[in-house]
Order: sequence, then C-alpha cells, then structure tokens
Amino acid sequence: MALIVLTEPDPEEAVTRLMKRCAYILVPFSILFIKYYPDWGRGFDPWTGTGSNFGVTTNKNLLGVDCFILGLFFFWHLLQTLKTERSKIRRNELLLTLGFLYMIWWLIWKANSQTSFLSLLIGMLTIMLVGLPFVNKRFIGLYALLLVGTLTVTEFMFGIYSYIVGLTGHGATITGRGELWSDLLALRTNPIFGVGFESFWLGERLKTISEAHWWHPTEAHNGYLEIYLNLGLIGLFMLAGLIIAVFRKIRLALLRDSQFGRFRLAFLAATVFYNWTEASFRGLSLVWFIFYLIAMEYPWTHQSFVYEASEQEREWAYAEGEP
Repeated sequence: MALIVLTEPDPEEAVTRLMKRCAYILVPFSILFIKYYPDWGRGFDPWTGTGSNFGVTTNKNLLGVDCFILGLFFFWHLLQTLKTERSKIRRNELLLTLGFLYMIWWLIWKANSQTSFLSLLIGMLTIMLVGLPFVNKRFIGLYALLLVGTLTVTEFMFGIYSYIVGLTGHGATITGRGELWSDLLALRTNPIFGVGFESFWLGERLKTISEAHWWHPTEAHNGYLEIYLNLGLIGLFMLAGLIIAVFRKIRLALLRDSQFGRFRLAFLAATVFYNWTEASFRGLSLVWFIFYLIAMEYPWTHQSFVYEASEQEREWAYAEGEP
C-alpha cells in the first residue's frame, strides 16, 4: 500500500494528496456525526458507561489517531505554504489548511485521547525545532541521542511520563496500564524468541489476562512490550535497528535540505512516543502504515522516451540530407 504512493513520479506530492483526500472525508464527517448524528458518532464505554465521541471511527482512540496524523501533516503543510509567494492560490491554500487545523483541534479535544494529543504536540515541536536557523542538521543524531538519554534517565528516576499524564487528568489510565504491564511480564514468556509472531494473545494467556482485568485487554498497550512478548529480545533488536535505519535516512534527507524530511522526523519522534502507551508496531494500524511512508525511499528513475520514426519519415529525412 505504501509503495503505491511512493512509486508515483513525485512521492512528496502523492503523500500530500493522500493526506488531504483522507482529511476531506474523515474530518468533516466526524464533526457531522458527533454534532448531528450521535447514534453514529457518539457512544458509551461498555465497561465504565462514560460517554465518548468517535466520529466516523469505532472508538475515541482511533479518532485521536486520525487527528494526530492529519493534524501533524496540516501543521507541516501550513509552514510550507507560508514560504510560497503571495498569490490567490497561496491564500486559498492557507484558508483551507487553517480551517482543517481548527476542525482537527476540535475533534481531538472531543475525542479526549491524551496519547494522541501529546504525540501531536511532540511532532509539532519537532517540526519547529528542526526548522530553527541555529539548529545544525549535521548534529541531529547527537541531539536525538542526548534527548533519548535524558528522557530515559528522568523516566526511571522521576516517572516523568506518569506525571505528565497525571496533569491531563488521566492518571488512572496509566496506572491501569502499568498493572497490565506487570501482569504480562509475570507470565514469563521466552525472553529471547517470545511466543511467536502475533501469538501471545491466544489460549490460556488471553483467558488469564482477561480474568485479571475487567476491561479485557487484547493488546499490551505498549508497542515495545508487545514486540517483546511476541518476538522477544530478537524482535526488540530488530525494531530498534529499523528505527535507527529510518532515522539515518531522514537525517540524510535533512542534510539535503528536504522540507519533507522535517515531517518525516516529526512523525518518527511522535510514533516512538505514541507506542509507549499504545501498540501500533503491528497489523493494520494507521500509524504503522504512515510509518512505512516515511521509512521507505523508492529509487524512482526518470524515464526518457525515444521517438522512433517510420520508414517513410526516414526516407524523407535522407532525401533532404538529414542524418
């Protein structure tokens, strides 16, 4: 699916059109369903009974993911449009982009999906920081290493993520996931190979976890733990290698002054954060699909077409003394 987009003559333009056309359907119809067709766009949590808004999706977290991805794209697109020359086309594009940003902001507020909201903020912050004139893109790798080290230390020492989530009023959510993670690790799967690709949530393991948690989880709500349970340390090393390889590609694109590289780096940073409380490194996750779009670089070759003259045209050219 990603290659269908990336093998277009202009991959960046293809991604832009894909995002816009998805937004034309998902965003306005989600607002329409939430405001005027609540039987379709709103519902109640089957376990807690609390109301939730999910628009054209099936739950609030999926609506949050849509807003996270499209919001990050339109924020990047806004900055790109501002750099173009003043014209009627530029004005219309700015109005369109600002309109979608307003609608997406309203939707993500209604969805109340804190992981998606924080991921969107991280992506927007990354785009702005990379675009600053005093940021040396040659040292992007060093900056990333220092940031990861600092966040890792502060998380282990102070639990900064729990503190941030607590400020949003969702401390109970992260607490419940922390209990789930402890129960999953207590099952003692094979630490090297895991239990096999997409095989953890089957049989007795699924029954044991469902009985221990009233909300009956079917995923680890942590992308890295999900990989570890299924594929063990080998899977985690492969995932780490994939992320590092993608980062190196994006770094080279930034050195070539690729503006699309800013969006790619922002989405990579947001995805790494997003998977701390959600599992999207698998299956038909929309985050996983967009990850492929920023990860791959298809070596498109410019085609040159050779016109072959007919025999009669060659005779005419010979008669006129042309080669």
